[in-house]
Amino acid sequence: MVAGCLAVVLAAAFAWGVPETAKAEDAPQKLISVTGEAKMEVKPDMATVSLGVENTAKAAQDAQRDNSLKMNAVIDALSGMGIAKEDIRTSSFSLYPLYEWQGEKPNAIQTLVGYRCNNTVTVRLKDVAKVGLAIDTAVTAGATNVGDISFGLQNTESNRNAMLTAAVKDAQSKADIMARAAGLTITGVYRMSDGYTSVEPVGRGVYGYGDVSATPAIEPGSMTIRASVRIDFTF
Repeated sequence: MVAGCLAVVLAAAFAWGVPETAKAEDAPQKLISVTGEAKMEVKPDMATVSLGVENTAKAAQDAQRDNSLKMNAVIDALSGMGIAKEDIRTSSFSLYPLYEWQGEKPNAIQTLVGYRCNNTVTVRLKDVAKVGLAIDTAVTAGATNVGDISFGLQNTESNRNAMLTAAVKDAQSKADIMARAAGLTITGVYRMSDGYTSVEPVGRGVYGYGDVSATPAIEPGSMTIRASVRIDFTF
């Protein structure tokens, strides 16, 4: 009997000692979960293009020296357009031997015939209208290779912030529509998290020489900025 009474007393004491707030927190939240999305297209205001010089020579020293002279001429020509030196950087450099098979099989042997030197710079242009002119200027100055052109934005922060704001408003609108349809009223936000923000090109920039005497035409296209958020609303 004593043991039974003690168990009852302890159970009552435990139940009495649990605060009401803890019981309230254990109650399930009534939530409407939605994903808000937003996107916009903007014109790029920046471009990058790869320009290279490739040459060969009998001696490695000659190949490297000739390449440096030609690349310096290309860089000077680009600088003459008003492109800052900090917007021109070396992206790759290579110097390697060239061999040819000489003699009749099966006695043919590989013989060193010279060296090939490649030097590539990446140029950042803060005026996309000058991309074609930059390519034409570089080729005229001695560039032998023109790489892919990419377009972007110099400052994406303000656009991303605007898209996140729009994504939140989209989530609020969806939640309001769903709540009204169910005869409910949104009372607040329980949880919010960002899904992603991204800046991506629509298509690729293309260039071409329709006429060898003309500056290549460049079509930069547009950039798409996307954002999403996940919000749990209470009702």
